[in-house]
Amino acid sequence: MDPNAGRRVPLAGLYAVLGVLLVWVALYRIPMTGAMFDVVFRPDALPATPLLVDWPDGNVRFTAPDIDRLSDPPLQRRDRIVSIDGIPFETPAQVAQRFRAAGVGGHVTVVALRAADGQELTITSDVRMRSVAEAEHIMAFRVLAVVLSLFMPWLCLAVGFWVTAVRPRDPAAWLVLLMLLGRVGPLTLGSALILRDRRILYEFPRERPVVG
Repeated sequence: MDPNAGRRVPLAGLYAVLGVLLVWVALYRIPMTGAMFDVVFRPDALPATPLLVDWPDGNVRFTAPDIDRLSDPPLQRRDRIVSIDGIPFETPAQVAQRFRAAGVGGHVTVVALRAADGQELTITSDVRMRSVAEAEHIMAFRVLAVVLSLFMPWLCLAVGFWVTAVRPRDPAAWLVLLMLLGRVGPLTLGSALILRDRRILYEFPRERPVVG
């Protein structure tokens, strides 16, 4: 009789946890897949983001290569966003939402502060939204998006859930599943520390060995 049989987690409980994880992953991954599907197959109808900002200061950390053509006057890196379409800056997600709401061919008014000669200048820029299809190297990006954002995530999830469903009592199977879920580095590290095997398979000599 196995002495650990009474302390094992019931299979029903393990499969219930696996089902909850599956539902959570589906709710998270399906919207992301839909958004990436639009990027790959409908780039003409999807507005591209001309710039990215940091939080909480709102400094511009990335601009599109053709930002000089899209904004008048041109926005620059390290500009600090004050407002967008008259709404004070709060989060980077707010900026991305305003860009999406404008749509392809729309215009967004961005007010930013720029440091110049020890002073801060107020810049009011009119940003024109272009589609993703107008970006440089769009074909290479679409190929990478299909492989890395559409095919690989679902393949990893399928392998991870299949391995865990076949070996639900194996801690290594759960660790593989958490690793394949992606972007869960702290969770994977914590699971590795919890599920590690503490048995010592060897023992160092207690005294200095004598050679010769």
